[in-house]
Amino acid sequence: MESVTVSSWETNSYFLGADFGDECVVIDPGITGFKKISAKLQKMNRKPVAVLCTHGHIDHIGDAAILADHYQIPVYIHSEDQHLLTKPADAFPPQYLPMLVELMGGVELSPPNQVRNYSANQSLELAGVTIEPLFAPGHTPGSTLLKCADLVFTGDVLFAGSIGRMDLPGGSEVKMRETIKTVFPKIADEAKLLPGHGPASTMAQEWAT
Repeated sequence: MESVTVSSWETNSYFLGADFGDECVVIDPGITGFKKISAKLQKMNRKPVAVLCTHGHIDHIGDAAILADHYQIPVYIHSEDQHLLTKPADAFPPQYLPMLVELMGGVELSPPNQVRNYSANQSLELAGVTIEPLFAPGHTPGSTLLKCADLVFTGDVLFAGSIGRMDLPGGSEVKMRETIKTVFPKIADEAKLLPGHGPASTMAQEWAT
């Protein structure tokens, strides 16, 4: 597993695949990071086979279609957040609109050629590894943790020392509490948590805080 940080939001984009393989998946490609991600793939000598999104916020999925269509691979996202691939402004209050227009050149993005949704209780076999999507709403309706062995990619649901904000459109404190109660206990204490922003942590450390 390797990573790069992209855009002014400092989003962590991850590359995951079998240790000795030549394929990988890209988790949360961010926005304005296509060149950086492509250069990293070339340096790693890895071929991406899918783009996996933890949720639909623009700082995580802005370049998903560009990257996926360039490599002719699918984008995976929860069905509840799929509309944000083309209408990211739906996830922000009206005052954010000028910033999004400046960033994107408009209010909508072109859809990826291939979109697939995560399925409940169905793991993904990609790039030589098994990835288990864990539905974890609260930050967004379709927020999804991606678990691979002892690694958990948490998006904006869980950070080192905090949980994700719930005050944006689609956020829900009630659903976040349910995620904490029912989803977090499925993660082993020794699991390494790899968030969408900031440093890594472990589940044991987060229970302690």
